[in-house]
Amino acid sequence: MNLEKILLHLKLDGFCVVEGVIPPEDVRTIRHEVEAVMAAQGSADTYEGVSSAFEVLGSIPTFLPYLANEKVMAVAREWFGDHVRISYTGSMITEPGNERGRWHADWPYNQEKAAHVPAPYPDYPFQLSSIWMISKFTDENGGTWIVPGSHRTSDNPTGAIGVPRFEPYRTERHATGPAGSVLLFDSRLWHATASNESNGRRISMIVRYIPWWLDIRVLMPGNPGAPNHGGRAGLAGERDPPVKPEVYERLPETVKPLYRHWVRSS
Repeated sequence: MNLEKILLHLKLDGFCVVEGVIPPEDVRTIRHEVEAVMAAQGSADTYEGVSSAFEVLGSIPTFLPYLANEKVMAVAREWFGDHVRISYTGSMITEPGNERGRWHADWPYNQEKAAHVPAPYPDYPFQLSSIWMISKFTDENGGTWIVPGSHRTSDNPTGAIGVPRFEPYRTERHATGPAGSVLLFDSRLWHATASNESNGRRISMIVRYIPWWLDIRVLMPGNPGAPNHGGRAGLAGERDPPVKPEVYERLPETVKPLYRHWVRSS
């Protein structure tokens, strides 16, 4: 799929599945790396049967070059210009029989986050979200639930619009694709973790791209200037820590500019 078609899908539908980004041999290696880092580091349970890990850059060497994949970066540059950054990197494993997740949109549109854009939103994407399919995503194993076209609304179910968070929505569909694909979507798109009805794990990497001018210091854990510093009641913060200098130095040269803003100073 060429850039023009990807951009059209993102504009009209709010999402696009791009297949064949990671070749099968690397998919297998990345899968082992993700499972190993989550077993060694421990993980945070998002929902029952859904676990995430956040400080992963130092443990997924095979995946690192794909962070600057030209097809993905071409989309980000079309939206944001040349100086693109990454705002979030994490891994996720969804076990068989997991709990279905809530409808939400990603930061900065998630009204549950202490730092967020208040609704109604301007009709402009502030962030490009991506889910990298390290295992295949199918209807059976719970490819991410999405609501096509929902990025064009001025709010989402994390706000006060009356959409039940855990219930099916009439136009929902699974985002599916073979292992090695990447789901690109406007961060305003309504989406939710789906139930895995298969016998195997569903494994993914989550990466989000932003323009240089979007201030993400509000997301840095422990930042005294962050709205959630000190634990504001009812408002969640982020859990993605800064990159350690020794990890940053091992990043591919094409990837370093995407994390230069997020390196731990000491």
